[in-house]
Amino acid sequence: MSGNTLLGWLGSAKGKQCSESANADSSIVPPTTPPKHSQGEDNDEDEDGVWKAEMESGLKSGQAHMASLDYAKALSSIMKAIAVCPCSPTTHGKDKSCNILQCTVAVRNPDPGALLEVANNPCTCGKRWPSCARSLHTQAADTLVECLEKAKRHVAAFSTALGLIRLNPASPMGYCRIAKIIRFLLKNSQSDADAARSLAVLVRDTKLGSAEKLRALINDFVRSGLNNARKDRQGLDDIYHTVLRKMAHSLQMPESRIDPVKKLPREVLGIIFAYLETPALCRSLRVDKQWNQLLLSDKMLWTHLRIKTPGNPGRTFDDFVKKHPEIRSFVLDEIYGFSMTVKKGRKLLGMPNLQRLHLGTTKRLPIAPYPIVPSQEPRLKNLTHLSLYGVTCTPATENLVTMASKCLEVLDLVLFPALGHPERIGSSILDLPMPKLKKLRLIFKKERGSVNMKYLAEYAPKLKHIYLDGLVVDGRGDSGQGTMYPFTVDEPRRWPDLKSLVIGKETTAPVLPWAVAPERCVPLMPNVETIELLTQDPSLVHSILFSVNAAAGKFHPYLFDGEFPSEYLESLKLPRLKHFRCDYPVAGDLLRMALGTACESGTLEVLKLSAESTGGPSPRHRDIRHPYQASTPIPTLDWAFLRSDNLRTLGLSHFNWASDDSYYSAFNGQPFLDWLACFPKVDTVHVYPGDNANIAPFMMKLVCHPQIKTVYQDHLTGVDWDEARALASTRGVDLRHTKNGPVPPSWSGVDDW
Repeated sequence: MSGNTLLGWLGSAKGKQCSESANADSSIVPPTTPPKHSQGEDNDEDEDGVWKAEMESGLKSGQAHMASLDYAKALSSIMKAIAVCPCSPTTHGKDKSCNILQCTVAVRNPDPGALLEVANNPCTCGKRWPSCARSLHTQAADTLVECLEKAKRHVAAFSTALGLIRLNPASPMGYCRIAKIIRFLLKNSQSDADAARSLAVLVRDTKLGSAEKLRALINDFVRSGLNNARKDRQGLDDIYHTVLRKMAHSLQMPESRIDPVKKLPREVLGIIFAYLETPALCRSLRVDKQWNQLLLSDKMLWTHLRIKTPGNPGRTFDDFVKKHPEIRSFVLDEIYGFSMTVKKGRKLLGMPNLQRLHLGTTKRLPIAPYPIVPSQEPRLKNLTHLSLYGVTCTPATENLVTMASKCLEVLDLVLFPALGHPERIGSSILDLPMPKLKKLRLIFKKERGSVNMKYLAEYAPKLKHIYLDGLVVDGRGDSGQGTMYPFTVDEPRRWPDLKSLVIGKETTAPVLPWAVAPERCVPLMPNVETIELLTQDPSLVHSILFSVNAAAGKFHPYLFDGEFPSEYLESLKLPRLKHFRCDYPVAGDLLRMALGTACESGTLEVLKLSAESTGGPSPRHRDIRHPYQASTPIPTLDWAFLRSDNLRTLGLSHFNWASDDSYYSAFNGQPFLDWLACFPKVDTVHVYPGDNANIAPFMMKLVCHPQIKTVYQDHLTGVDWDEARALASTRGVDLRHTKNGPVPPSWSGVDDW
């Protein structure tokens, strides 16, 4: 309604003024006086609501006349509508200069309640002003002020806006109108003669003596409006409350700033400050003494600290640690800028209640001494979570893991190799008893480390989640006579609680001088729910999923160009498997052995496979079933056994069913669409066909598929991407582009602490 016009406060005022005198045309006041009923809630049942309907009809008529610029008829309709309100006629005359002067003196009074007292009492001339708390009456009076403004009768509008304050002092409407009128006149007085005359009339009637003092009157009315609207508010905030606060903010008034520490309970403040990051929390300490005392007294705010881009804290770090013994979680995303020293390392590790520690860096120096941990430091008895990202695997790193190994539950290491000693990385860190360890991520950059799964299963028997990358994974152990032996079926079960296994792209199996059949390198158990194999090493893939049964013996001589004897292999039943991803193409009959139980039980929800190896097209001869090079499958035929009622996500990489002659120049993805039709509940697909031409038409078909809601891909670029994105927008499909290939494995890190 009329409230929208007040948004002009934030922009430039429009229109011109016409001349008017103080007496002949000073104001138009609705013919109402104090209501017969008590102030407060609207009496919607007066006269059976007839007056309300008649009043609304009159206001609509007035607004229609305003829209057609017929302001005379608009004023008549609005005045008749106001007269319908069940209030007695007013006894005040047309000359309202006394009203202007009285309200001006009151609003300039330092007492915040002075204007409210004036509004609730008769005018200085002894005549009464209307007072009515009915919201419809207030809206009608506001519409009257708006009509007077548009009719360029600004002095009358100013006086009527003062009457609007007297009508309902708790409503911000009148204050907003007055501030807007004064601002408009001050802005246009130099370019518009009518505005200059109206401004002169107001300066005379207010007895301020100058236009600059009239400018200060804007602040006085806005300040009084904020006080009265906040003090006597009877309903929810409307658009006028918002406009009034924006006015105060644009005028840079102190009243526009509300100190939450002085207004809100301590319990609520604690919840609010808990959402602030550590740097913002530290800056809040410097607001004033009251903020400082409140924040320091709330110990829960300092239990979890995270500093993303720190500087060198200097001596303040020691004092900070002493003042906050309650710190339980400390996350330092960049230790390079923090200038970690031996002294700081001691203070950091000496926190009495420290349970979770993350140290990371994006800078790798020729000599990387981070983190520096004195070897004589006592064991960390309370540390349950340790995360090191981007640091170098040095003796200092190994000392830190060693000190906390007995109590660690989560170990997250993303390390660079020790300079000059790449062959030893990884082995010493995991050759430690970790009886409480439940979650392990170990990633090595640049150089491959090594991990012996046999020993890891013995040292960390309670593992539930494993993520390995950049390692040589060996599942054989030393029997004591220099020979190696793998996990066997009759061996006591390891990791009974294992839930997820992730093998990264850079992980491989050891290179042996002889060809052996798959040996189980990871003791998978029936409780496993997630298996993600990103490695392209066929030996490692098959050694994880399969093992040679007792009838075949340890070794099985076979030729790489022959058919693999799947009858000599066995795979553990995985009835609870929900998420399976394998980026290496496994033969269909072997895939049936690995996933058959999960498909039968219907637990499989996410399935991501690879049709071909990354080296190019696979052999097309379907009579050869070789474990290390599967033929290109037709999903609906070769993978017909893959059925799950709960499958929601389907993914396929490195696929193209075009003929051999046009493999790289043409693309055929129709078999994938046929396969997709076999899963009616799938709404998310991950498609990464590889480096092939003419993939865009296939992606368009996928976006238009009726059951697809989300598509992950990395092929579309340029015009193809723009067209596909526009089509996806119209179809309600979330089309996502992953820059570095397929979506990385899901792993909750320090962000979930």
